[in-house]
Amino acid sequence: MACACGKNSKALQEPVGITLTSAGLHSILPGESCAYCASKHIGIAVASLAASPSRPLLLGELELARRHSLLEFPELAEALVGTMAMVSSRRDDGLAKSLHHAAAVADAIISSQTPSEGHTESYRMSDAPPGNPFVGELHLCAAYRLAFELGYAIPNRPMILGDMALATEALSGIAYAQAMDIREYRHRVQTMRASDVNIYWPRIAGEVSAIIDARLESLLHEHWDSYLAYISSGPPRT
Repeated sequence: MACACGKNSKALQEPVGITLTSAGLHSILPGESCAYCASKHIGIAVASLAASPSRPLLLGELELARRHSLLEFPELAEALVGTMAMVSSRRDDGLAKSLHHAAAVADAIISSQTPSEGHTESYRMSDAPPGNPFVGELHLCAAYRLAFELGYAIPNRPMILGDMALATEALSGIAYAQAMDIREYRHRVQTMRASDVNIYWPRIAGEVSAIIDARLESLLHEHWDSYLAYISSGPPRT
C-alpha cells in the first residue's frame, strides 16, 4: 500500500514492485508499524459502521490496524483490542464510542510525529490457540480486507495466504465446509487463479459469522479467554 507518512525506504520499494502514485508516498508492508496506516484502517471501520455495519469488514480493518500498531504504539493497540473484543463478542453497545476513541488515539500519535518519522518494526504472528473459532474469524476477516486493499500483489499477498491458512485451521472444527472453501480460495491465489475470488469473500465471511452467532454463548464460554489473550499479547520479535 502507499502511505503518506513520508518515510523513504528504497529497500522496501524495489522488491515489492509497487509504483508510487505521488510524491511523498512509499510502500508499506502489511504489518509494518505505521500510525498513518493504522489510522486509515480505523477510518474505514468508522465509515463502514456509519454506512452499513458489517462485522467481517469491521473486524478485518481493526485487525489490520492492530498489526500496524502492535509493536511500536502499544496505547493504540490496547484501544483497538478493546474495540475488537466488542466486535467479536457481538456487543454493539458503545461500539461507535470505542471506535472513535481508537481513532482519536491514532490521531494523537500522528500529531506528535513529523512527516519524516517512520517505523520499520514488523508484526509477527504469535502462536494461535488451536481450534478457536474467534481466531479463525479474525484471520478470515483480515485476509478479506487485505485482498480488497491491494488485490493479491506483493507485499500483501504473503500475509493474505498466511491468514487464509490460519483461518482454515482454526475454523475446520466448527465450520468445515467454509474452511474447505477458504482452503480452495487460497490455492487459487497461490496458483494465480484468483480473478473471481473476491466475489466470494463477503459470502464466506457472512456464513462464518452466522455460524458463530448461532453458538455464541457456548463458544464464548469455551474460547473467549484464549482469543482475548491472543489479540492482547505482543507477538514475538525475531
